[in-house]
Amino acid sequence: MLWLPIVVALIAAFASGGKLAGLRRLPLGGLTLIVAGFVLQLLAIRQAASASWLMYHGLLVGGALVNLAGFGFLWNLPFGKAMFLGVALNLVAMLANGGAMVITPENAAGAGFPTVSVAGEQRLTVGKSVAKPWDQTNLPWLTDFIHLKLPSYEKFFSVGDVILALAAGGMLFALLKEQEPSVPPPAPERVPVSF
Repeated sequence: MLWLPIVVALIAAFASGGKLAGLRRLPLGGLTLIVAGFVLQLLAIRQAASASWLMYHGLLVGGALVNLAGFGFLWNLPFGKAMFLGVALNLVAMLANGGAMVITPENAAGAGFPTVSVAGEQRLTVGKSVAKPWDQTNLPWLTDFIHLKLPSYEKFFSVGDVILALAAGGMLFALLKEQEPSVPPPAPERVPVSF
């Protein structure tokens, strides 16, 4: 879902005179951590059918923690705090449910998401979720229950995903529309006082 607000932000920003120069404010260290976190989670998804419980959940939680650190670098940028909140809510949902995001078996089956049974749980092979009934899920309102179905795209999202996606679009728009990077005002001169 992250792509939709980003595409809209790009179109809106460029249509209204936005410039790529604003993207220079994005910290390379933060972006590197965000990519590294997604790579860790992708490794877990790729190994969903065979990874041990510890390896699977460790990669998912480890990736989420690295993501959270990366989004921390964006804290002072427009919408940075909201992006951090979205990732933090996802991490809370994952930790509350043993280290993986949760989707109900009915939603997974209805969307045709393939699952595999490993280490006593039903893992999706197309996302970082395990299938678990709503009444057996901790903090179910923070898990993947928001349904988006388009002609060739179907996915379930969490509240954290929605906050993250909207904030990412807002940040991108704000940075592209910014004419000059913000520079803090110079510090006042200090005059030495002698007695």
